[in-house]
Amino acid sequence: MASRDPRRSSTSAAESKWVAEGTRPYQSLVGTGSRTSVTSSSACVESLYRQADSLVAVARGFRQWLLHFNLRATMPHISLRSQRGGLTWPIAVRDFFPGFRRWVLLALWLGGLGAASGAEPEVRNVRAAQREGTALVDVYYDLTGAEGPVTVEVAVSADGGASYAVAARALSGAVGEGVAAGPNRHIVWNAGTDLPDFVAPAMRVKVTARGGPAPAPDGFVLIPSGSFEMGDSFGDGLDFERPVHTVSVSAFYVGKTEVTKAQWDSVRGWAVGNGYADLYPGDGKGSDHPVNGVSWYDVVKWCNALSEREGLSPVYRVNGTVYRTGDITPTIDYGATGYRLPSEAEWEKAARGGLSGRRFPWGDTISHSQANYRSLEDVGYDVSPTRGYHSAYQSGTSPVGSFTPNGYGLYDMAGNVWERCNDWWSDYYYTGSPRADPQGPSSGPRRVIRGGSWGEYAPLCRSAHRNYYGGPDDRNGYIGFRVARTSDP
Repeated sequence: MASRDPRRSSTSAAESKWVAEGTRPYQSLVGTGSRTSVTSSSACVESLYRQADSLVAVARGFRQWLLHFNLRATMPHISLRSQRGGLTWPIAVRDFFPGFRRWVLLALWLGGLGAASGAEPEVRNVRAAQREGTALVDVYYDLTGAEGPVTVEVAVSADGGASYAVAARALSGAVGEGVAAGPNRHIVWNAGTDLPDFVAPAMRVKVTARGGPAPAPDGFVLIPSGSFEMGDSFGDGLDFERPVHTVSVSAFYVGKTEVTKAQWDSVRGWAVGNGYADLYPGDGKGSDHPVNGVSWYDVVKWCNALSEREGLSPVYRVNGTVYRTGDITPTIDYGATGYRLPSEAEWEKAARGGLSGRRFPWGDTISHSQANYRSLEDVGYDVSPTRGYHSAYQSGTSPVGSFTPNGYGLYDMAGNVWERCNDWWSDYYYTGSPRADPQGPSSGPRRVIRGGSWGEYAPLCRSAHRNYYGGPDDRNGYIGFRVARTSDP
């Protein structure tokens, strides 16, 4: 499976904002007297347009049916037209079967709206207010147009909607998966749990409803939830690659390619002016080559910057604050919506591309036609007709996506540059690791790297091979990364 199911998906969002006076603690920010206003997204307006256009088509078709059966005397003139910005329905109908006339018009109107709206969820009339004397925020909204349960998400802004970087995870009520349509859907946000003593002059809440499977973000593929066999089943590696064990991983998104130098520069250019003062410039052979020479700390700060730039909740925090500067070990919130490194288990599942028990993402042998690595004649499963470094890339990285992708549509999961993971390293982790969504040891001196590089021999490019380099503050020209994001299962 190379990407999320391509079936139709629809999304609607609406916002509510509240403005508080002064800079009192958050628990008093949104008390009595704060102003609340509602704005709906353009998706709501476009839905009305579609309904009007569909109604016109249905009515005209029904009129043609009546004419076919010589009932023109019954309905000599029906003129329905839709206008952007409003609807006008001038209708003249003779008083023949007046009761029938009314039922026909009602059926046309209801049928037209139903045909137009389909199963598209629509969020309207979002209201948000803090309960007086508490840290609880009540969010109400109306949800229409959904034939079945939908997924509802909440985003919070502290800067009037410029970005949605406020972590809002202590949510209950009509939020998450399985929300039914109806008026006055109610969500409770325990803001005091997520953000104790937080202060902001203007808050905004955005409620989004999604029906059907969500498309993968641009440049990403969905790795489906499920189990796989993790570890070395050939006996090629060292003991820390065994035992082979079954691991279940929740669905997640992962980048199709390693992060390029151009992507790094773009995000860094934004980041240095927005609190990421010490974000390292990084190295790269070219704009479309993978960035390298960046430490684990550099990489996770870059992920946070990308999250903030796109209005997502950052994953890496220090004492509840977004991690932006310094070499500090942050907490990792896998429930946040932002960008992050994959866990080691996520990385291996993604690398295998849906294959089970194979050495590489495509099979059991390797050659220079499949990856940028250092070929060695003494390795039996290295069948490349050319030896040594890849001759096309002059002892260095290759542009991302230069080789055929694996079964999930991911490029360069073997060779090019090592890829960083979130996990701390342990020689013995496999002997007692959790079987569902393992996230590595709780601490350690080094972080895991995977995939091998342009300068490594074939054994280090196997899907099961695991390694480390230095500490999280070390930078190395053989090491880059690709980003991941948490997804619904």
